[in-house]
Amino acid sequence: MNRFGMMSCEEAIGVGRRAAVVLGVLGLGLGGCSDAGGSGDQGAGMFPTTQQPTQPPNNAGAPPQGMTGDMGQMPPGNVPTAPPVTNPGDDATAGTGSMDAVDMVDMVDMVDPGPAPAGDPTGWNDPGPGPFEEVPEDQVGEVCKMDIDLLRSNFWNNGAVFRYGKLCYASGSISGPYQVFSVTKTVAGTVMGAAYWDTRENAERMLPSDPISDWGGAGSTLISEYAGMVTSGRFAYDTLGTNLARTGAPMEHSLSQGSVSGATSLAQVRDNLFDKLGVGGSWGTGSWGTGANISLEDMGRIGIALAHNGWWNGEQVIDPDWVYWMQHPHWENLNTSYGMYTWLNHRGNATGIGGTGSASGAGPSGGDPCAPAAVWQRYPHPPSDASDCNPAAGNSCEQTYDTGVFSAQGLGGQFIVGHRGLDLVMVARSYSGQGGPQGMWDSVRPAVVALDPMFMGDEAGFCEAYGNGDYAPDMIVEPVQPDMQ
Repeated sequence: MNRFGMMSCEEAIGVGRRAAVVLGVLGLGLGGCSDAGGSGDQGAGMFPTTQQPTQPPNNAGAPPQGMTGDMGQMPPGNVPTAPPVTNPGDDATAGTGSMDAVDMVDMVDMVDPGPAPAGDPTGWNDPGPGPFEEVPEDQVGEVCKMDIDLLRSNFWNNGAVFRYGKLCYASGSISGPYQVFSVTKTVAGTVMGAAYWDTRENAERMLPSDPISDWGGAGSTLISEYAGMVTSGRFAYDTLGTNLARTGAPMEHSLSQGSVSGATSLAQVRDNLFDKLGVGGSWGTGSWGTGANISLEDMGRIGIALAHNGWWNGEQVIDPDWVYWMQHPHWENLNTSYGMYTWLNHRGNATGIGGTGSASGAGPSGGDPCAPAAVWQRYPHPPSDASDCNPAAGNSCEQTYDTGVFSAQGLGGQFIVGHRGLDLVMVARSYSGQGGPQGMWDSVRPAVVALDPMFMGDEAGFCEAYGNGDYAPDMIVEPVQPDMQ
């Protein structure tokens, strides 16, 4: 029998890509099998090979609810140390830590930091409609798994970071509503997602791939074209929200055919949603490009709800399919950095507000390399006929987890940024000229990596794994790509 680290290529390939990732964590090789993990280099560059994963003290940051003994769905902080393995019956390997292929599969199941494809959403935490209680600074490390000294020293003025549904750190006032400009677009899209959920029992529901004429509008333009800012076959930033607003009437037409709550208008859906989320600000349903007046705390609530697939306070409040559509590009051949009502991290071929990949909105031309890109699980997907995520040369669509980073962005530096794989949301006010979502992540990331149970301060290793979509330690429920037929 081959020993762990001396497996045949057939055995290693059979274990699969996730096994290869974990082998890299443990510093153990695949014997150069290029198909086992896509690298052929014993997992190097994916995870650190000299450090053993350890369990942080006091189960740092683990959400308490809904967790079971399924090692594929361990709460944050419960990545166990790999135990020594001996083979007493084999003198040549006894006490050396060698394992056979069967042992290796068992070890993969034990240390894999990611969740199974399905999970229990009750493991997510949020404040419900009540107020956030900021985590005391001396408990941020234990509760939020972030180094408070690094967080404090790198943080921006007027902002907040939330992790595991808790307010972990804030700078300036976060409770007063103010004009958030184009963050309004994502607020509107979130209310639309609540309306879509409200129509879930209808015989027919409005789909983003439907022509607007199917739902009382005029013309053959698809609803996702308006929601994705596509005009005449190109991406055109909808500053005033004129085309985004065209999606509202079809949704109300859908609501008029029946809704679970009895709501027949977006205003009623908005009020119901804001009450459940505890949002104290306002958005007039006639203003889709700008006009929402909400606080940084409100922005955090909306960001957490979107990061949690629309789950809040023990119930689904936003349709998970709609959340998925918001957080994935619909027209990869035109813009890889925009979904519906929401900006996305990408791997090139993006178009920003000004029409280029490096312009405001899209961020750097190749996206943030230390954050996962928004990539569909399967291609093609309606309404796009793209065969892949349309990456720039040298980039890949391959990923283990579907955890692309999303953001809402408003004039003058108003931001909501969601990192679903880390259960982390950042918000900022007047954060102009400081790098946008990537700049915010650059400021917070050292505090996260310092206490990450797998990487323990190894920022290069963390960025390689997390940025490639191969590390999602806090994704309790992996989203399921919806059909749009």
